[in-house]
Parts: sequence; C-alpha cells; structure tokens
Amino acid sequence: MRTRSGERAVADARTHTVTVTDTAAPGDESDPPRARGACDAPLMIAERYLQDEGFTDIQLTGSGGVAGLVDGKADLAAMFMPTVVTAVDGGKPVVSIGGLHTGCAEIWAPQGVATLKDVRGRTVVVQAKTPDNLAYSYIAIGLKNAGVDPSEVNFVVQPDADLTKLFLDGKSDLLFLATTGAFAFKTNPANKGHVVLDQAMEAPWSQQNCCSLTTTTAWLRANPVAAKRALTRSRQGWLADRTISSSAPSRAPLRSGARSPS
Repeated sequence: MRTRSGERAVADARTHTVTVTDTAAPGDESDPPRARGACDAPLMIAERYLQDEGFTDIQLTGSGGVAGLVDGKADLAAMFMPTVVTAVDGGKPVVSIGGLHTGCAEIWAPQGVATLKDVRGRTVVVQAKTPDNLAYSYIAIGLKNAGVDPSEVNFVVQPDADLTKLFLDGKSDLLFLATTGAFAFKTNPANKGHVVLDQAMEAPWSQQNCCSLTTTTAWLRANPVAAKRALTRSRQGWLADRTISSSAPSRAPLRSGARSPS
C-alpha cells in the first residue's frame, strides 16, 4: 500500500504489510524486510511502533547479516558493531544508521583463569579466526582491552566445533555467549566456570552500543527519512523490551545485544 505525503499508512493485520512514506520527500517509500537474529526481540516488539510511523509492509526474514543486506534479501538488520566495521573495511556497501542498545555478551573462563589477563599461553577454540567471526572478534577485543595481545593466546580453529561442549570438557579456556545462550549457560549444572567479561555490567562496554541498525548505502540514500523513523521506532521497541522484562521478575528477561544493524 502506498500513502500520500502527510497521511498515515494503514496496516494489514493479516499480512503485517507496512509501507514507509517519507512526508518530507514524496517518493521516499520502501517495504523493508528486516533480518532477525538472537538480539532482535526489540525489533519484533517495535512492529506496532513502526506501523504508527507509517510503515505498511514489515517482513521478518531469516536472511540476515551483511550478505542478506547486500543481496537485497533484507533492508534493515541489527548488527554487531565490529561486523559493520569489518564489512566497510572489506568494501561492502553497508552503513550504520545508529546504535540500538547496549550489549548482553559474556566471556566465560574456567575457575583456574581469574581474569582475561590470565589467558596468556592458554588455548581458546574458535570456529574461525577472522574479524567477521563474532566470537573471535569479541574475545580479541576483550583481550586487547585487558592488555593481552591476541597473539599471546593459542587460538585453535575448528570450523564445526561445539564451543560450549569444548569449554565444559576443559578443552577451551574461554567461551563467548550472548542473549539467551548466556542465560541458559548459567543454569547448566555442568557449568563450573565464571564470567570474566560482562558486557552489560562492565565499563566501557556497558556505556557503548553493542548492536546497530544497519542498511545498505543505496537504501539509506533512497530512504533517508524512513531510515530515521525506523531507528527511532526500533529504539522504542528496545525500551519496551526492557519494560516488559523488568515487570516480569519470575521470567527470564529478554536481553538485547549483537546483529545489528548499526
């Protein structure tokens, strides 16, 4: 459905159809499918706020990440900041519209490793030792911030590794977890480790955005006002997410943190 300048779009509850109308620049319209991931609960909640803003075609898709954006399978995505930087450095036409929320990532270590400084000379298994690998990049950033060069750690690459199992079996000395995975790990009776970095609680991480709303440069250029509206309403979804979580103390909170998009 297309709307004229100044008019509110009408949402189709059956199809969740939403169209963006740029009232400041007629013709700036889009039907943005949003890629979903573990950190996207606020984007799901933001759907009704996006409808209030004039979006009339909201599509949630599993085709996320940089590839989903570049291939045109999604217009907006919540993305981990280092992922955006790596993509830009690699020449991908993506851009961060703005930060969405603080993070929820945690790095776990066995009891014999008191802090990240004690990881020197130890073994950490990762699925890839590249900047676009979320676990490796976050652990590397955490190590550098603690004064440990990643080259001082024995990173072992196993593409198909079950990283949680290797940590529990004592074969890897660090484990990166986020969102519901981190919460579930705390309740795992086999877990004898402890958190050595908590992104939600420790400075400077707790004062920084973890995920950002990201799009392609072409989509942003074609839909500048729509992009601003999407960011504002997605942030509103995050605030609603926090309200829902705090009002339900008996349930596991919906913790936001790392895709996307900005």
